[in-house]
Amino acid sequence: MVDLTLLYCTANVIPDITAKKIRQNLLEVTQAKFPTISVSQKPIDFGTNICVGEIGKSCYNFFKQILLGALKVKTDYITHIDDDTLYVAEHFEHRPSGLDTFTWNTNAWIGGDKLFWHPKEELSGMFCHISPTKALIENLSARFKMYPTKPRDDHHWGEPGKFDIEFGIPNAKVEKFSTKFPLISFEYRGSLNGKRKRFGPLDPDNQTDYLEPYGSAISLRKKYWDESPVRNQS
Repeated sequence: MVDLTLLYCTANVIPDITAKKIRQNLLEVTQAKFPTISVSQKPIDFGTNICVGEIGKSCYNFFKQILLGALKVKTDYITHIDDDTLYVAEHFEHRPSGLDTFTWNTNAWIGGDKLFWHPKEELSGMFCHISPTKALIENLSARFKMYPTKPRDDHHWGEPGKFDIEFGIPNAKVEKFSTKFPLISFEYRGSLNGKRKRFGPLDPDNQTDYLEPYGSAISLRKKYWDESPVRNQS
């Protein structure tokens, strides 16, 4: 029995051709065997689509989209899917140790135009998380009860377990896992938190021009990313 739903959230700011290629890769990796809910700011043909309208890109709105999607999920667990990320099959085999515990994949790299790299610390974000559905809904509902409208500073609207006490609830239980092959989150201007910056020289262990099973960073970028100046949004 399938116990996992793919929850795909997008602000529809990446190139249309790129978005479609990444979604197609997801379907191939998962063999289209999981129910899928997409929450978008423009209508898209992907799973069961919930279009929220062009509410704008922000951390607050991102988690609002996640909550709206989670409320429609009928399985015990949710895998969070970002529109700019490539996944591996092993990622979808993992489950949290309990229905009150969130888990995230620490094997994640940023895909630049010439290099794969990651910060010195482990790269986190909802894109690499698997959540227990009920616990996620409870966590996010408490946040929106405290902030029914967007606060001036929404940077602490992060993954469960980070800043929960600021929303009047205990920090969620969080655990980690790691797949053999990494997830790749593409680097680009216009992403939710802006283009990630590399401060100072990177440790050679934290950067490479080649990763299995993707090949070179340059070729992967060319395969997926539309660099043309005119971008259709999907």
